[in-house]
Amino acid sequence: MADFRASAELNRWLPTSRLACGLGSRRHLLEWLNQDSTRPTPVLVTGVGIARRQGLDGLFFRELVQVLPDAIHLQVAGEPTADWVDHARQIVESGGTNTCVVSIGGGSALDAGKALAAMLAEPGLITDYLEGVGHCRPSGKMRQWYAIPTTGGTGSEATTNAVIGRSGPNPFKKSLRHPAYHPTGVILDGELALGQSRATTAACGLDALTQLLESYLSPTAQPDLLPWLRHGIELICTTLPGLMGAPKAVRDESAARQALAEAAFLSGVGLSRAGLGTVHGLAGLAGAHSPVPHGLFCARLLGPVLRASVDWLRAHPAPEATQALDKLAQVAPLLARPAGNADQPETTRVDEFVETLVTWPDTFGLPSLRSGGLSRDALTPILAGGSNRNNPAALDRDTWKAILDQAMEE
Repeated sequence: MADFRASAELNRWLPTSRLACGLGSRRHLLEWLNQDSTRPTPVLVTGVGIARRQGLDGLFFRELVQVLPDAIHLQVAGEPTADWVDHARQIVESGGTNTCVVSIGGGSALDAGKALAAMLAEPGLITDYLEGVGHCRPSGKMRQWYAIPTTGGTGSEATTNAVIGRSGPNPFKKSLRHPAYHPTGVILDGELALGQSRATTAACGLDALTQLLESYLSPTAQPDLLPWLRHGIELICTTLPGLMGAPKAVRDESAARQALAEAAFLSGVGLSRAGLGTVHGLAGLAGAHSPVPHGLFCARLLGPVLRASVDWLRAHPAPEATQALDKLAQVAPLLARPAGNADQPETTRVDEFVETLVTWPDTFGLPSLRSGGLSRDALTPILAGGSNRNNPAALDRDTWKAILDQAMEE
């Protein structure tokens, strides 16, 4: 199931003939660029500091700069903003029209590059095209865009939207979206995440797990998608604890990083095909009204929201509720106690699965939401505009508030 290139389903969901998956697959980027007879100038979009990083992602970037002397390097600090995209577009257009965009980094670099590639094919400002902000419909055209994730988090390389924010008096966090926003090529190379910090590993891994679980439980998830989402959930549940040193360190970090890269990719497929739930229904507003990192927000809310959802589903028996609980029961053994698991009832295994996810942020040393930058003042707009989206459980605002209050103080 992990052989993405041989999967007709995944090729249908991500229509690109260039999907390189495996350790060392980063070498394919130069092959792809050299095969292009038009010889476009690469625009390298990265996070800040990649040129100084000692990991393989930093080395890979420095090698690219050496062999691509005409490349334009653009850095995005934090999540991309509308002003960043518009300014980046001006820089690129001033250097000519024959360019392609290469994103190397986490979700911010991927979303920034995706949005830039799209706006290079559109007139006007990006705010004209953002959902809920502008009044123009994107054409779906975009410059060539290559996606090389290095953190194993958002799965943006497999989604058809780019999340763009704006701070100030009228903040927002909205999507530039079109079903044709697909990459020209994707590289899933776990070695590019070697040496990643514990905090980044935990936050990105739990962000991907949140997307996987939310899309897996979504009532709109189609049967052909569910095995892939379960596979992604299994990859994270069996890999992330070892990378974090609990209960024991993994023996092969490269293989573990590759597993997380593949799981994050699948989480992006799930986002695009089935939608997300309550955690992400609150996360967008949290990002618009505070500097709290997206991955930390998801990590802190995943367990508590899942616990509240299970309680609601059990209290509101219906076919949809039974189906959601059955889905959870299928993945619950991944985190259940090794002893006596075969004799445990499904409810016990589900509860253990959920409670493990509740404890993971503390176990992995992640800070509280307050320490991460979420203020009490930000709770008002979050609670006012939040959404349960595709969560099968209809959690009310009092429940949201109780969960956020707890996550603020932990």
